[in-house]
Amino acid sequence: LQYSSGAIYKGTLQNWNRVGYGELFYTDGGSYAGEWRNNLYHGKGKAIWPDGTWYEGEFIDGQITGAGALYYRNNKIKYQGRFENGLYHGRGLIYRENGIPKSNGNFYNGEKHGEVMEYPDLDNMEVIDHGVTFLYEHGKIVKMIRKTVKYDNLPIRKENGVFYCFSIDQPISLSDSEINFRNVEFSD
Repeated sequence: LQYSSGAIYKGTLQNWNRVGYGELFYTDGGSYAGEWRNNLYHGKGKAIWPDGTWYEGEFIDGQITGAGALYYRNNKIKYQGRFENGLYHGRGLIYRENGIPKSNGNFYNGEKHGEVMEYPDLDNMEVIDHGVTFLYEHGKIVKMIRKTVKYDNLPIRKENGVFYCFSIDQPISLSDSEINFRNVEFSD
């Protein structure tokens, strides 16, 4: 079925309404393949936008709502978790474009909210197990909850842009440039 807009639909129709499984191809290069109800995306499906980003997961009444994953155009995952009306909402994990995790925690109406673990922005780093956990309210940091970091197996903390490393003997002050971040481990 071709619409006057040029979009093409292939799938189940009932009384000229898209229902069940179907695929819709837009003239701008975007598309949707998945379940329909009353002409709306509803159920599991995959939407692709003209810029190449795409989403795969659950839809309710035409909205991205439920569990799913949003991908960059390079096919690397951008966000995986819960959505409500197209916004990050509930538990989720944000990734950088290079595939390294950035934020893991709770979201409310598209903003970080509650406990969220932030991972360091380190180039060419393998996936790490821990980061620094903050308490957010409506996208703004309220307080840091956990900030223990280790450098060459010695605990360090950061205050006013300076890292302080504590060995058994004495504290050692390290500037950002002196730390080889490949030796940094984050823990609770």
